[in-house]
Amino acid sequence: MSREKKIRLLAVATHLLPARGWGGVAVTARTFFELLASRGQAELNVVTSDACREKGHISHDDLHFADYVELYCASNLDKSAFSWAAVPAILRQIRRADFVYSAGIMTWPTTLAAIGAYLCRRPFAFHAHGGLLEDRLRELKSKHLKWLLFKGAILPFLKRACFLNCSSEFEATNARRIFQKTILITPNYQDISSIPLIGAQETRTKELRLTFVGRLHKDKGIHRFSSIWKSFARNGDLLQVIGGHDDEYGRTLIGEFGNDPRFSFLGERSRSEVFQLIGSSDALVLPSGLEGTLRENFGNVVPEALAVGRPVLISSRLAWRDLEERGVGFYLPENDHEIVDTLATLRESAKPLADPTSCREYAMSFDRKASGSEIDRFLSLVEQNTRGKTPRT
Repeated sequence: MSREKKIRLLAVATHLLPARGWGGVAVTARTFFELLASRGQAELNVVTSDACREKGHISHDDLHFADYVELYCASNLDKSAFSWAAVPAILRQIRRADFVYSAGIMTWPTTLAAIGAYLCRRPFAFHAHGGLLEDRLRELKSKHLKWLLFKGAILPFLKRACFLNCSSEFEATNARRIFQKTILITPNYQDISSIPLIGAQETRTKELRLTFVGRLHKDKGIHRFSSIWKSFARNGDLLQVIGGHDDEYGRTLIGEFGNDPRFSFLGERSRSEVFQLIGSSDALVLPSGLEGTLRENFGNVVPEALAVGRPVLISSRLAWRDLEERGVGFYLPENDHEIVDTLATLRESAKPLADPTSCREYAMSFDRKASGSEIDRFLSLVEQNTRGKTPRT
Protein backbone atom coordinates (compact mmCIF):
# COMPACT_ATOMS: atom_id res chain seq x y z
CA MET A 1 0.00 0.00 0.00
CA SER A 2 1.34 3.44 -0.93
CA ARG A 3 2.56 6.22 1.36
CA GLU A 4 -0.62 8.24 0.80
CA LYS A 5 -2.97 8.83 3.70
CA LYS A 6 -4.05 5.52 5.14
CA ILE A 7 -7.22 4.02 3.73
CA ARG A 8 -9.95 3.82 6.32
CA LEU A 9 -10.94 0.15 6.18
CA LEU A 10 -14.21 -0.76 7.91
CA ALA A 11 -14.51 -4.42 8.95
CA VAL A 12 -17.90 -5.76 10.05
CA ALA A 13 -18.49 -9.08 11.80
CA THR A 14 -21.26 -10.77 13.76
CA HIS A 15 -19.09 -11.83 16.70
CA LEU A 16 -15.41 -11.25 17.39
CA LEU A 17 -14.71 -13.43 20.38
CA PRO A 18 -15.13 -17.21 20.19
CA ALA A 19 -18.55 -18.49 21.15
CA ARG A 20 -16.67 -21.43 22.65
CA GLY A 21 -13.08 -22.12 23.55
CA TRP A 22 -12.19 -23.40 20.08
CA GLY A 23 -12.82 -22.89 16.38
CA GLY A 24 -15.68 -21.08 14.70
CA VAL A 25 -16.22 -18.03 12.51
CA ALA A 26 -15.70 -15.73 15.49
CA VAL A 27 -12.10 -16.90 15.78
CA THR A 28 -11.64 -16.80 12.00
CA ALA A 29 -12.83 -13.21 11.64
CA ARG A 30 -10.95 -11.95 14.67
CA THR A 31 -7.65 -13.46 13.56
CA PHE A 32 -8.06 -12.04 10.06
CA PHE A 33 -8.81 -8.58 11.45
CA GLU A 34 -5.78 -8.80 13.73
CA LEU A 35 -3.58 -9.72 10.78
CA LEU A 36 -4.88 -6.74 8.79
CA ALA A 37 -4.20 -4.41 11.71
CA SER A 38 -0.70 -5.80 12.26
CA ARG A 39 0.43 -4.67 8.80
CA GLY A 40 -0.10 -1.02 9.78
CA GLN A 41 -1.04 -0.11 6.21
CA ALA A 42 -4.70 0.81 6.75
CA GLU A 43 -6.70 2.40 9.53
CA LEU A 44 -8.80 -0.52 10.72
CA ASN A 45 -12.22 0.34 12.12
CA VAL A 46 -14.43 -2.46 13.40
CA VAL A 47 -18.17 -2.78 13.97
CA THR A 48 -19.47 -5.89 15.69
CA SER A 49 -21.94 -6.99 18.32
CA ASP A 50 -20.99 -7.03 21.99
CA ALA A 51 -22.32 -10.59 22.28
CA CYS A 52 -20.14 -13.44 23.49
CA ARG A 53 -21.34 -16.76 24.90
CA GLU A 54 -18.15 -17.19 26.91
CA LYS A 55 -18.40 -14.01 28.94
CA GLY A 56 -21.85 -12.61 28.18
CA HIS A 57 -20.66 -9.40 26.54
CA ILE A 58 -17.39 -7.94 25.34
CA SER A 59 -15.95 -4.45 25.70
CA HIS A 60 -13.80 -2.19 23.54
CA ASP A 61 -10.75 -3.42 25.44
CA ASP A 62 -11.31 -6.91 24.05
CA LEU A 63 -10.70 -5.53 20.55
CA HIS A 64 -7.65 -3.43 21.36
CA PHE A 65 -5.93 -4.29 18.07
CA ALA A 66 -8.29 -2.08 16.00
CA ASP A 67 -7.88 1.68 15.53
CA TYR A 68 -11.56 2.26 16.26
CA VAL A 69 -14.29 -0.05 17.55
CA GLU A 70 -18.04 0.43 17.61
CA LEU A 71 -20.05 -2.19 19.48
CA TYR A 72 -23.81 -2.54 19.30
CA CYS A 73 -25.90 -4.40 21.88
CA ALA A 74 -27.13 -7.90 21.06
CA SER A 75 -28.13 -11.01 22.96
CA ASN A 76 -25.11 -13.20 23.61
CA LEU A 77 -27.27 -16.24 22.77
CA ASP A 78 -28.36 -14.98 19.34
CA LYS A 79 -26.06 -16.48 16.69
CA SER A 80 -27.11 -13.88 14.13
CA ALA A 81 -26.57 -11.01 16.61
CA PHE A 82 -29.84 -9.48 15.49
CA SER A 83 -30.36 -6.02 16.93
CA TRP A 84 -31.86 -2.88 15.45
CA ALA A 85 -28.94 -1.07 17.09
CA ALA A 86 -26.76 -2.52 14.33
CA VAL A 87 -28.40 -0.31 11.69
CA PRO A 88 -27.19 3.13 12.85
CA ALA A 89 -23.84 1.74 14.04
CA ILE A 90 -23.00 0.14 10.69
CA LEU A 91 -24.36 2.92 8.49
CA ARG A 92 -22.58 5.58 10.55
CA GLN A 93 -19.24 3.86 10.10
CA ILE A 94 -19.82 3.11 6.43
CA ARG A 95 -20.15 6.83 5.77
CA ARG A 96 -16.73 7.38 7.39
CA ALA A 97 -15.09 4.50 5.53
CA ASP A 98 -13.11 4.31 2.30
CA PHE A 99 -13.62 0.56 1.93
CA VAL A 100 -15.98 -1.91 3.64
CA TYR A 101 -15.22 -5.56 4.37
CA SER A 102 -17.98 -7.88 5.56
CA ALA A 103 -16.92 -11.08 7.34
CA GLY A 104 -19.79 -13.22 6.11
CA ILE A 105 -23.02 -12.73 4.17
CA MET A 106 -25.67 -14.80 5.89
CA THR A 107 -26.21 -12.97 9.17
CA TRP A 108 -28.00 -9.71 9.92
CA PRO A 109 -24.99 -7.37 10.42
CA THR A 110 -22.78 -8.77 7.66
CA THR A 111 -25.55 -8.68 5.06
CA LEU A 112 -26.48 -5.16 6.16
CA ALA A 113 -22.85 -4.06 5.76
CA ALA A 114 -22.69 -5.24 2.14
CA ILE A 115 -26.01 -3.63 1.22
CA GLY A 116 -25.19 -0.43 3.10
CA ALA A 117 -21.79 -0.14 1.40
CA TYR A 118 -23.37 -0.28 -2.04
CA LEU A 119 -26.14 2.18 -1.17
CA CYS A 120 -23.55 4.60 0.25
CA ARG A 121 -21.36 4.13 -2.84
CA ARG A 122 -18.45 2.61 -0.97
CA PRO A 123 -16.34 -0.12 -2.56
CA PHE A 124 -16.66 -3.35 -0.60
CA ALA A 125 -15.70 -7.00 -0.41
CA PHE A 126 -16.98 -9.90 1.66
CA HIS A 127 -15.96 -13.30 2.94
CA ALA A 128 -18.35 -16.07 1.95
CA HIS A 129 -17.79 -18.10 5.18
CA GLY A 130 -19.67 -21.06 3.73
CA GLY A 131 -22.67 -18.98 2.67
CA LEU A 132 -22.28 -19.91 -1.01
CA LEU A 133 -21.70 -23.64 -0.64
CA GLU A 134 -23.96 -25.77 -2.81
CA ASP A 135 -25.69 -27.55 0.07
CA ARG A 136 -26.31 -24.30 1.94
CA LEU A 137 -27.91 -22.72 -1.12
CA ARG A 138 -29.97 -25.87 -1.74
CA GLU A 139 -31.29 -25.66 1.80
CA LEU A 140 -32.03 -21.97 1.33
CA LYS A 141 -33.98 -22.72 -1.86
CA SER A 142 -36.20 -25.12 0.10
CA LYS A 143 -37.34 -22.15 2.20
CA HIS A 144 -39.15 -20.26 -0.54
CA LEU A 145 -39.58 -16.90 1.15
CA LYS A 146 -35.97 -16.77 2.34
CA TRP A 147 -34.75 -17.80 -1.10
CA LEU A 148 -36.82 -15.10 -2.80
CA LEU A 149 -35.40 -12.55 -0.34
CA PHE A 150 -31.84 -13.72 -0.94
CA LYS A 151 -32.14 -13.97 -4.73
CA GLY A 152 -34.15 -10.79 -5.26
CA ALA A 153 -32.99 -8.42 -2.53
CA ILE A 154 -29.55 -9.57 -1.30
CA LEU A 155 -27.72 -11.30 -4.15
CA PRO A 156 -27.93 -8.29 -6.53
CA PHE A 157 -26.08 -6.18 -3.94
CA LEU A 158 -23.47 -8.89 -3.28
CA LYS A 159 -22.69 -9.06 -6.99
CA ARG A 160 -21.53 -5.44 -6.74
CA ALA A 161 -18.61 -6.45 -4.52
CA CYS A 162 -15.13 -5.62 -5.78
CA PHE A 163 -13.85 -9.06 -4.84
CA LEU A 164 -14.62 -12.06 -2.64
CA ASN A 165 -12.61 -13.77 0.05
CA CYS A 166 -12.84 -17.56 0.53
CA SER A 167 -11.19 -19.93 2.98
CA SER A 168 -10.34 -22.66 0.46
CA GLU A 169 -10.39 -23.58 -3.21
CA PHE A 170 -13.33 -25.84 -2.40
CA GLU A 171 -15.34 -22.83 -1.27
CA ALA A 172 -14.10 -20.70 -4.17
CA THR A 173 -15.27 -23.30 -6.69
CA ASN A 174 -18.81 -22.91 -5.37
CA ALA A 175 -18.58 -19.12 -5.38
CA ARG A 176 -17.45 -18.99 -9.01
CA ARG A 177 -20.76 -20.50 -10.09
CA ILE A 178 -22.46 -17.29 -8.98
CA PHE A 179 -19.85 -14.52 -9.06
CA GLN A 180 -17.59 -13.45 -11.90
CA LYS A 181 -15.25 -11.64 -9.54
CA THR A 182 -11.69 -11.84 -8.30
CA ILE A 183 -11.57 -14.42 -5.52
CA LEU A 184 -8.83 -14.22 -2.92
CA ILE A 185 -8.20 -17.44 -1.01
CA THR A 186 -7.01 -16.87 2.54
CA PRO A 187 -7.01 -19.97 4.74
CA ASN A 188 -8.31 -19.61 8.28
CA TYR A 189 -5.02 -18.73 9.89
CA GLN A 190 -4.58 -19.47 13.59
CA ASP A 191 -1.92 -19.33 16.29
CA ILE A 192 -0.71 -22.81 15.40
CA SER A 193 2.64 -22.27 17.08
CA SER A 194 0.87 -21.79 20.43
CA ILE A 195 -0.79 -25.23 20.24
CA PRO A 196 1.14 -27.91 22.13
CA LEU A 197 2.65 -30.79 20.14
CA ILE A 198 1.77 -33.91 22.11
CA GLY A 199 3.92 -36.97 21.52
CA ALA A 200 2.50 -40.46 21.06
CA GLN A 201 3.91 -43.79 22.16
CA GLU A 202 4.38 -46.51 19.57
CA THR A 203 2.05 -49.42 20.34
CA ARG A 204 0.21 -52.22 18.58
CA THR A 205 -2.89 -51.92 20.71
CA LYS A 206 -6.08 -53.24 19.10
CA GLU A 207 -8.18 -50.37 20.36
CA LEU A 208 -9.24 -47.17 18.62
CA ARG A 209 -9.79 -43.80 20.31
CA LEU A 210 -11.27 -40.96 18.25
CA THR A 211 -12.20 -37.41 19.19
CA PHE A 212 -14.88 -35.23 17.64
CA VAL A 213 -14.85 -31.46 18.23
CA GLY A 214 -17.74 -29.31 17.05
CA ARG A 215 -21.35 -28.32 17.48
CA LEU A 216 -23.74 -31.24 17.93
CA HIS A 217 -25.57 -30.41 14.72
CA LYS A 218 -26.64 -32.31 11.61
CA ASP A 219 -24.17 -30.29 9.52
CA LYS A 220 -21.39 -32.10 11.37
CA GLY A 221 -22.80 -35.57 10.62
CA ILE A 222 -22.10 -36.72 14.15
CA HIS A 223 -25.38 -38.63 14.71
CA ARG A 224 -24.90 -40.90 11.71
CA PHE A 225 -21.24 -41.40 12.60
CA SER A 226 -22.22 -42.26 16.19
CA SER A 227 -24.64 -44.91 14.91
CA ILE A 228 -21.87 -46.39 12.78
CA TRP A 229 -19.46 -46.24 15.73
CA LYS A 230 -21.95 -48.09 17.93
CA SER A 231 -22.16 -50.92 15.40
CA PHE A 232 -18.36 -51.09 15.14
CA ALA A 233 -16.87 -50.34 18.54
CA ARG A 234 -16.05 -52.92 21.17
CA ASN A 235 -14.76 -52.70 24.73
CA GLY A 236 -11.72 -50.43 24.81
CA ASP A 237 -12.74 -48.35 21.80
CA LEU A 238 -13.80 -44.79 22.64
CA LEU A 239 -15.36 -41.84 20.81
CA GLN A 240 -14.86 -38.58 22.72
CA VAL A 241 -17.45 -35.97 21.73
CA ILE A 242 -16.57 -32.37 22.59
CA GLY A 243 -19.02 -29.57 21.92
CA GLY A 244 -22.23 -27.94 23.01
CA HIS A 245 -25.74 -28.10 21.64
CA ASP A 246 -28.78 -25.88 21.70
CA ASP A 247 -31.47 -27.89 19.95
CA GLU A 248 -33.27 -31.23 19.81
CA TYR A 249 -30.56 -32.79 17.63
CA GLY A 250 -27.98 -32.55 20.40
CA ARG A 251 -30.35 -33.73 23.09
CA THR A 252 -31.35 -36.73 20.98
CA LEU A 253 -27.71 -37.61 20.31
CA ILE A 254 -26.76 -37.57 23.98
CA GLY A 255 -29.94 -39.40 25.00
CA GLU A 256 -29.31 -42.17 22.48
CA PHE A 257 -25.60 -42.76 23.09
CA GLY A 258 -24.77 -41.02 26.36
CA ASN A 259 -24.91 -44.13 28.58
CA ASP A 260 -22.78 -46.27 26.29
CA PRO A 261 -19.22 -46.68 27.67
CA ARG A 262 -17.86 -46.55 24.13
CA PHE A 263 -18.87 -42.88 24.04
CA SER A 264 -17.81 -39.96 26.21
CA PHE A 265 -19.82 -36.73 25.86
CA LEU A 266 -17.69 -33.99 27.38
CA GLY A 267 -19.66 -30.84 26.51
CA GLU A 268 -17.87 -27.55 25.90
CA ARG A 269 -14.27 -27.44 27.07
CA SER A 270 -11.57 -24.78 27.16
CA ARG A 271 -9.14 -24.54 24.30
CA SER A 272 -6.29 -26.05 26.34
CA GLU A 273 -8.47 -28.96 27.46
CA VAL A 274 -9.51 -29.66 23.87
CA PHE A 275 -5.89 -29.99 22.78
CA GLN A 276 -5.10 -32.39 25.61
CA LEU A 277 -8.16 -34.49 24.80
CA ILE A 278 -7.21 -34.66 21.14
CA GLY A 279 -3.72 -35.66 22.23
CA SER A 280 -5.17 -38.55 24.26
CA SER A 281 -6.76 -40.04 21.13
CA ASP A 282 -5.51 -41.67 17.95
CA ALA A 283 -7.19 -39.28 15.52
CA LEU A 284 -9.70 -36.49 15.15
CA VAL A 285 -12.90 -37.35 13.30
CA LEU A 286 -14.87 -34.66 11.44
CA PRO A 287 -17.80 -36.41 9.70
CA SER A 288 -19.33 -33.26 8.19
CA GLY A 289 -21.47 -34.12 5.18
CA LEU A 290 -22.47 -37.63 6.30
CA GLU A 291 -26.06 -36.53 6.89
CA GLY A 292 -26.64 -34.89 3.53
CA THR A 293 -25.61 -31.29 4.17
CA LEU A 294 -22.06 -30.15 3.45
CA ARG A 295 -21.59 -26.68 4.92
CA GLU A 296 -18.02 -26.99 6.20
CA ASN A 297 -16.06 -24.48 4.14
CA PHE A 298 -12.80 -25.06 6.01
CA GLY A 299 -12.87 -26.92 9.33
CA ASN A 300 -10.78 -24.97 11.84
CA VAL A 301 -10.34 -28.00 14.08
CA VAL A 302 -8.43 -29.86 11.32
CA PRO A 303 -5.19 -27.81 11.55
CA GLU A 304 -5.65 -27.64 15.33
CA ALA A 305 -5.66 -31.44 15.61
CA LEU A 306 -2.73 -31.72 13.21
CA ALA A 307 -0.83 -29.15 15.27
CA VAL A 308 -1.32 -31.37 18.33
CA GLY A 309 0.24 -34.17 16.27
CA ARG A 310 -2.81 -36.27 15.47
CA PRO A 311 -4.13 -37.24 12.03
CA VAL A 312 -7.70 -36.50 10.97
CA LEU A 313 -10.49 -38.68 9.61
CA ILE A 314 -12.80 -36.64 7.38
CA SER A 315 -14.97 -36.72 4.27
CA SER A 316 -13.05 -36.53 1.00
CA ARG A 317 -15.60 -33.91 -0.14
CA LEU A 318 -14.23 -31.30 2.26
CA ALA A 319 -11.56 -28.73 1.47
CA TRP A 320 -8.73 -30.98 2.67
CA ARG A 321 -7.82 -32.98 -0.45
CA ASP A 322 -4.18 -33.97 0.15
CA LEU A 323 -4.22 -35.41 3.66
CA GLU A 324 -3.74 -39.05 2.68
CA GLU A 325 -1.06 -38.10 0.16
CA ARG A 326 0.81 -36.25 2.90
CA GLY A 327 0.35 -39.11 5.36
CA VAL A 328 -1.56 -37.05 7.92
CA GLY A 329 -5.16 -38.11 7.40
CA PHE A 330 -7.73 -40.60 6.19
CA TYR A 331 -10.97 -40.26 4.26
CA LEU A 332 -14.39 -41.52 5.28
CA PRO A 333 -16.20 -43.49 2.56
CA GLU A 334 -19.84 -42.67 1.84
CA ASN A 335 -21.14 -46.18 2.59
CA ASP A 336 -21.70 -47.22 6.22
CA HIS A 337 -20.23 -50.69 5.69
CA GLU A 338 -17.10 -49.22 4.10
CA ILE A 339 -16.77 -46.75 6.99
CA VAL A 340 -16.78 -49.68 9.41
CA ASP A 341 -14.06 -51.35 7.31
CA THR A 342 -11.98 -48.16 7.47
CA LEU A 343 -12.40 -47.95 11.24
CA ALA A 344 -11.44 -51.62 11.58
CA THR A 345 -8.28 -51.03 9.56
CA LEU A 346 -7.33 -48.10 11.79
CA ARG A 347 -7.98 -50.16 14.92
CA GLU A 348 -5.68 -52.93 13.71
CA SER A 349 -2.96 -50.51 12.62
CA ALA A 350 0.10 -49.73 14.70
CA LYS A 351 -0.14 -46.54 16.73
CA PRO A 352 0.47 -43.68 16.27
CA LEU A 353 -1.52 -43.67 13.06
CA ALA A 354 0.66 -40.87 11.67
CA ASP A 355 3.96 -39.26 12.56
CA PRO A 356 3.16 -36.41 15.00
CA THR A 357 5.97 -34.25 13.58
CA SER A 358 4.63 -34.62 10.02
CA CYS A 359 1.16 -33.62 11.23
CA ARG A 360 2.63 -30.58 12.95
CA GLU A 361 4.61 -29.52 9.89
CA TYR A 362 1.48 -29.68 7.73
CA ALA A 363 -0.46 -27.58 10.26
CA MET A 364 2.21 -24.88 10.35
CA SER A 365 1.14 -23.85 6.84
CA PHE A 366 -1.89 -22.33 8.56
CA ASP A 367 -0.01 -20.47 11.27
CA ARG A 368 -0.75 -16.76 11.22
CA LYS A 369 2.94 -16.07 10.58
CA ALA A 370 2.54 -17.72 7.16
CA SER A 371 -0.16 -15.26 6.12
CA GLY A 372 1.99 -12.44 4.77
CA SER A 373 1.43 -12.80 1.03
CA GLU A 374 -2.34 -13.27 1.30
CA ILE A 375 -2.77 -10.32 3.65
CA ASP A 376 -0.66 -8.12 1.38
CA ARG A 377 -2.73 -9.22 -1.60
CA PHE A 378 -5.93 -8.37 0.25
CA LEU A 379 -4.67 -4.89 1.13
CA SER A 380 -3.47 -4.40 -2.44
CA LEU A 381 -6.95 -5.21 -3.78
CA VAL A 382 -8.46 -2.78 -1.26
CA GLU A 383 -6.15 -0.03 -2.47
CA GLN A 384 -6.79 -0.77 -6.14
CA ASN A 385 -10.52 -0.41 -5.60
CA THR A 386 -10.32 2.64 -3.33
CA ARG A 387 -7.81 5.17 -4.64
CA GLY A 388 -9.58 7.70 -6.84
CA LYS A 389 -13.05 6.71 -5.62
CA THR A 390 -15.59 9.09 -4.12
CA PRO A 391 -13.98 10.75 -1.07
CA ARG A 392 -15.41 9.92 2.33
CA THR A 393 -17.87 12.30 3.93
